[in-house]
Amino acid sequence: MRKIIIHIEEIKSYSEKIQFQIKLPVTACQVTGVLVTVNPNTEFIRVEGDPRIENTGSLWLRISENRDVFFADDVKESNHQESEFHNVLQQGIASEPDWWFSGQKREFFSITVPIEDAVIEGFYIDETPLTEVNYLLKIYLELELND
Repeated sequence: MRKIIIHIEEIKSYSEKIQFQIKLPVTACQVTGVLVTVNPNTEFIRVEGDPRIENTGSLWLRISENRDVFFADDVKESNHQESEFHNVLQQGIASEPDWWFSGQKREFFSITVPIEDAVIEGFYIDETPLTEVNYLLKIYLELELND
């Protein structure tokens, strides 16, 4: 059986470094996918001349019993209200940039990590060039469960 769990961490400090644990169901036998998003609580305050922040931070996930990192990635900001995707203007139904019609399907990063313990350890470092940060780091784990 497939199940998706969501772990949310709130980032409120410049260059914040956090360590956290994600508790898994005891019936979880393996992690089959990971998806990470950044959702601002407020609008990011942009650096002058830089309309987009390329990298908000770095994330590592590891299995606690093995101390083995199975996922590491640079987390990037995603803005659903932008009407451009790779410098191509997306037009809505009325030939206006209707942001609610543009978007893309997000897919899980496919992995196969067997789980023996019900805890995954995580570590995140904020790398935004801003002095005021306030966003949510959301980690989606796709699990395979024993019936």
